Formats: sequence, C-alpha cells, structure tokens
Amino acid sequence: MTFPTRELHARLTTKPLEMPFHLYNLGVIGLLSIVLYLSGGFYRVLCLHILLSLLLLIAFRRFALVSVVVVISTLMIGTFFTEYTPTVKPNLSEDVPMIEATRQQWTALMPYEPDANAWCNTLLMPVNLLDKRVLFVPAGIGVSFFNGSYSLPTASHPVRSHYLLLDKPAFDTLSASHLHVQQLADTPYGVLYRNQDVSCDSQ
Repeated sequence: MTFPTRELHARLTTKPLEMPFHLYNLGVIGLLSIVLYLSGGFYRVLCLHILLSLLLLIAFRRFALVSVVVVISTLMIGTFFTEYTPTVKPNLSEDVPMIEATRQQWTALMPYEPDANAWCNTLLMPVNLLDKRVLFVPAGIGVSFFNGSYSLPTASHPVRSHYLLLDKPAFDTLSASHLHVQQLADTPYGVLYRNQDVSCDSQ
C-alpha cells in the first residue's frame, strides 16, 4: 500500500467536491429516513454513512470535526449503557423453542396460501408491535404495518391484509372507522384476527 504525498494529499483535501460529498452522503439518507423510515430506527441506516464521512474526515485530517464527533459519542456512553439492558440485550438472547412453538401455533391459524392473492398472505400490525413478534410469523406470510399518521380504512378503501395482529388501542382505532374481523386467537403478543373485508380461499 502506498500513501499519498503531501502535495497529492493537499490537492485531494482542497477539492471543492469534498463538502458537497458529505452533504450528499449524510443529507440524502437523512431526508429519506425522515420521510420513509421509522424514527426509532434511524441509526440502522445512518451509521454506515456517518462512518464513511468520519473515515474521510480522518483521511483528510479534519481533526477538529472528528474531535466533535468523538466528544459527542463519549457524552452518549452513559445513555448507551442505560438503554442497553432493557432494549438491546433482550434481542440478543431469545427462547428458541418458545419461538418455534409459537410459530407453529400461528401457522395453524394463518396458513400460507401459495395460489392466493399476495394480500391473502399478509399480516398487518401496528408499528409498536413490530419487534420480535415477526419471528412468530409463518414462512410465506408477509408483514405490513401502520401507525397513527396513516389514513384510516373506509368502506371504499378497507384493510387489505388477510390477517391482523392488534393490541387494544390499534383495534379501537381501526374498528371506530371501518373494520370487520373475526378473532382467531388471543395471544400474549396481541390478538390475531382474520379480515372479513377480503375474499381469500382459506376463509
């Protein structure tokens, strides 16, 4: 590996495209995250872009900016350890036999229909339930989600997913607008319903 000479390094680090690159690298993904992604999951898509810009800042010897990032990261260490045990650690150790047993139970309740419309193989859930519950979803069943900012269903635009996993607030919100469902099971992870506003072979 050869390292750039001081003259080459000077040319690279004074190019007018350096700052626009960082603005593009961080700005576009940041804007897309706000518009299209979950606010609680920004770090999943932003971290690689931040790392890329940080490595370039180090390579271009922008040590003042790097120091700002290091200081902010250091100040957040306490918050990280506070949140690690209740939010991160549980995701690193799961009861695999329980997950498999629950998945088999759910498979009996919402079997995959290979010849049916795609919506007939879809489970809708509120975004606050979009966690380890997805591990219970049978193979072939897709997952869709909604939150409070989404338009509520109507008679002309009903819920299209064949199955729903709802907690009480989500059920109250949807049923107050337009919802016709049949309860399949009351589980520790939410109530499973079959949507009666769609026509599927398994009904």
